[in-house]
Amino acid sequence: MVTLAINTASRNTQIALIEDIKVLKEKEWTSANDESEKLMPEIDKLLKSEKLTYTDLDRVVVVKGPGSFTGLRVGVSVANMISYVQKIPVYGVDTFHFIRAKNADKDIEVIVLLAGRSEIYVQFEDKGRPMIHKTEAAVKLLKEKGIKKVSGELLSDQKKLFKEIKFIEPKKTFGQAIISIDEKDLGKQDIIEPVYIKGPGISSPKPIK
Repeated sequence: MVTLAINTASRNTQIALIEDIKVLKEKEWTSANDESEKLMPEIDKLLKSEKLTYTDLDRVVVVKGPGSFTGLRVGVSVANMISYVQKIPVYGVDTFHFIRAKNADKDIEVIVLLAGRSEIYVQFEDKGRPMIHKTEAAVKLLKEKGIKKVSGELLSDQKKLFKEIKFIEPKKTFGQAIISIDEKDLGKQDIIEPVYIKGPGISSPKPIK
């Protein structure tokens, strides 16, 4: 079974080709909010590098968020489109579950994700409801709860605030993480909907005077 995996929820866009439990090839690049122009050509290149075409795919897996508002829309839309055109199933996994799968350290209780320059998402337990906190308030809360180590994706200046809490960097590659997720934890759907906990960072236009 050949799987195309897509992640545009993170600051680094990631794509991978997986055959059964083997990563054939994967690629990662820093997102520049240009996924709408870059994602499909990169998927084309990835397939050609393994002498595969879209008709060789058996399923698509996409990280459905939370994450970059625009990036998520592109990644999920591409996954849904490939699924529809090729008549293959599409699966979605949320970013928190993906980060847990990406960690080799299974003792990590808390996952933290970027929710803006001054805010972060905090998930205290697997499948728990994420909350949004100011970064400083989140660090204080974690210390009060006696949390010793966390993992996730934050800006470098946000990570510096976790002085007394060990920040564990994920060790697995994107493809390896997708392989490690149990089939039952991948949500098969007719259409994947992106997960937004927080709305887009834009405001309504002001009336013209």
